[in-house]
Amino acid sequence: MKDFKLKLRELTLSPDRVLGIADEKGVIIMASDEKLVGEQDAAIRAFLASGDTQSFAGDRTYRVIDRAGGARLICFIDGADELSAGILELFSLWVNAELKQYDDFEERDQKLKLSFLKNVLLENELPGDIPLKAREYRIKYNVRRLLVIMRTKPDEFKACHEALMARFGDREDDYILPMDEANLVLLLETPDEENSETREAVFSKLVADMKEEAMADVKLGVSMNFSSLKDTAKAYKEASLALIVGDIFRSKTPEVMMYCNLGLGRL
Repeated sequence: MKDFKLKLRELTLSPDRVLGIADEKGVIIMASDEKLVGEQDAAIRAFLASGDTQSFAGDRTYRVIDRAGGARLICFIDGADELSAGILELFSLWVNAELKQYDDFEERDQKLKLSFLKNVLLENELPGDIPLKAREYRIKYNVRRLLVIMRTKPDEFKACHEALMARFGDREDDYILPMDEANLVLLLETPDEENSETREAVFSKLVADMKEEAMADVKLGVSMNFSSLKDTAKAYKEASLALIVGDIFRSKTPEVMMYCNLGLGRL
């Protein structure tokens, strides 16, 4: 988005025609005059309530841009005349095109990132390449993590994936990896002080939430903690083993199979 801001500043026509973008709360998030960023524009809420696509209010002209997921951005320009309206319409078209290009890049980047993580846990990456690619994809290398395999039925897979995305999708350092039509892998950062009983309670709640939100009966295989991305493959094997033998060496919650509770089952 840094490039986008630079381009926005370059679009300034003259000091009396400031261009900018605000969110639905009226907070200015980008502007050709950086001093305006963070300020609140009280007229925006009234403009949105009117239902108009473009309108004048006070000494500014506003235009709505619809974004994916129902969110909206509001482009504005100083001035409330026909020239301002024309410039704002062109500016809005440019913003739409730039945001689409940015979204396409982010989507491609996310796909490459998830593909890399899958290759790591399936041992399809050379050990020496893992830290280099992790840096390239902006993935933390040395951080405490936990790997969880969620097993569900094929006809419940989509609902479970959507429920997990709603829960974890906005966490920059947690990852959801669809493996096949019945298995989803969660790669989660974990706090240092969390113990196994606390963790089992957390995942028991996740199982219950999947039942309520996705109408799905799931089972979880949970690995031991690991502190380096290169150990992801080992953690994947642990979580897989927990699912396989968990029914024999049952935990307090049969739907949550934790590798640390397997005892002799590890052998």
